[in-house]
Amino acid sequence: MHALTSLPETETEDINSYEIFVKAIRRRFLNSNGIDVAERYPSSMAEVIVNARRDGHEIELYRNFTSGECDEAVLSEELTAAMRQGRDRLAATPTPALGKIPVMFSSDDACEIYQYFLTRLDPAMLFRRFSDWKLGEPISDALSGDRLTVRAVKTLPGSSMNFSFDREGAPVRDETLMEAGVPRFFTGGRMFSCLMGLENTFQPTNVVFEGGTKTEQEIRTGRYLEAVEFSDFQVDPISGDVFGELRLGYYHDGEGHVTPVSGGSVSGDMGEYLKTMTMTKETRRSDNVVFPRLTRLEDVTFAG
Repeated sequence: MHALTSLPETETEDINSYEIFVKAIRRRFLNSNGIDVAERYPSSMAEVIVNARRDGHEIELYRNFTSGECDEAVLSEELTAAMRQGRDRLAATPTPALGKIPVMFSSDDACEIYQYFLTRLDPAMLFRRFSDWKLGEPISDALSGDRLTVRAVKTLPGSSMNFSFDREGAPVRDETLMEAGVPRFFTGGRMFSCLMGLENTFQPTNVVFEGGTKTEQEIRTGRYLEAVEFSDFQVDPISGDVFGELRLGYYHDGEGHVTPVSGGSVSGDMGEYLKTMTMTKETRRSDNVVFPRLTRLEDVTFAG
């Protein structure tokens, strides 16, 4: 509650309304082999409406935050950013024709990029031949950017998914799934794991993506588009297609000028982008996922 009442509101940006839902969940798993385990864990959700006004125009931004226990620091940081983004959205100009340009992801939309990697490590994708990744072999022979490491973790501070077992009853544990761009362990649901001959698998509940080598200053170089909010952003785990319509971004012209922009779309192939993708050392958390604070994809196609 304090995080919501102590925000730096102004005459043009403020919190319209909010709702907070907190619950304690009891989860129990039983099967015919005599397994009977139960656990309790907290879950919370905050729904917040941010208002921004400028020259007779007003917009609302909806934000939804899910976690274990309410995280005051995350709420304060994200909502302060949302008020700033509301102000900038009203001042944004149409995005110019940018053609091929590096795109920086600085919001939770980056989770879609990292979900691509996790999904392609799933036995279901391997069995259906939607993923051709192999244990002990780099995911690409042409990796020149940062090399991603993916870890499943049983416990993640602040997560709403700190489970001891997955939804099929398999014990959850810490496990490195990919190390510096090389798959080390494929894991997922029991059916496809059995079909693939894989043992001791489980469905990850908390995931950490890391491996960035850049500071924020090092990654923010040259001319690029910083994508803050999309109407929809997706990365198809089968085809690798990347697509999204930009609601708010910041165009950095490489000469020190930054312009809020809106409109246009990004597209491309994640299979190509992963070869040169760079990330910051610093990470952030979105409920049960930890990922680099900034993610940069090179030569993204932008259509106005």
